[in-house]
Amino acid sequence: MDIKDAVYVLQLHEEEAIVHHQRLHKHSKNSFELHFFLEGSGKLRIGKTTYSIGKGSLFIIDGNIEHKITADKDNAITYYAILMEYEDRDAAIIDSLSNKGSFKIDSKQRFLFEEIKDKGVSKSPELRMSACYQLLSFLYALDFDYQKKSSIDNSKGSNIALLKANNYMERHVFDYISLDDIAEYVHLDPSYLIRLFSQTFHTSPMKFYFNLKMEAAKNLLATSTLSIKEIAAKLSFCNEFYFSKRFKEIVGQPPSKYRKTHLQLLDSKKTDI
Repeated sequence: MDIKDAVYVLQLHEEEAIVHHQRLHKHSKNSFELHFFLEGSGKLRIGKTTYSIGKGSLFIIDGNIEHKITADKDNAITYYAILMEYEDRDAAIIDSLSNKGSFKIDSKQRFLFEEIKDKGVSKSPELRMSACYQLLSFLYALDFDYQKKSSIDNSKGSNIALLKANNYMERHVFDYISLDDIAEYVHLDPSYLIRLFSQTFHTSPMKFYFNLKMEAAKNLLATSTLSIKEIAAKLSFCNEFYFSKRFKEIVGQPPSKYRKTHLQLLDSKKTDI
């Protein structure tokens, strides 16, 4: 098994990227493509069936079936796409999941797919294999939960506030917002919001927010010609040195090194997805 391609598409709006990512296409036998939509809206055609896509929608698509994304022009989509070739022993799980249409996935899973993407395009065979097993583990758990008819999207009760907080942070990923701003938006005491995040995401709201910024930063480093200084400014960091320091703390390497190793690998003009 092998991950053939993995991309993070941030607010799809550039004409050349739209033409590429919204083309009708299919892949080889014993392959599947996973799409996890984080923002925006549109349609996903799989074979002769068309599904609505929105925040938290996940699809497993058999590689032999033609498919095409159509994003709404006024609501740009952000999503992960992973193309993987699998072995015959895993065919049953892919067949099972690809016949179920759309799954609703908790937004906290986005960082799992960010990790899988980074490992999946690595030149290290060990990291690529690790990403394969992480993805397959996720798929088997997804099918198990579906069979139990349990919802993966925990958005009831207090989790409605978490969903609103996540949406607010995603909308302001290029701005700077404080914990008080987030708490005020969801009408919760900041200390209670911290406790909710800790219980659900095992992190704090501000760490979650900074992870969203790093997710966006990695996309800009890999798919644009913006300088590190320009990316820092776009993401509302006070200067490029502070941005580089935080990036290295969270990602494990400086922005310049990340760009050097990922720019060509994640170039949307060359991707198979």
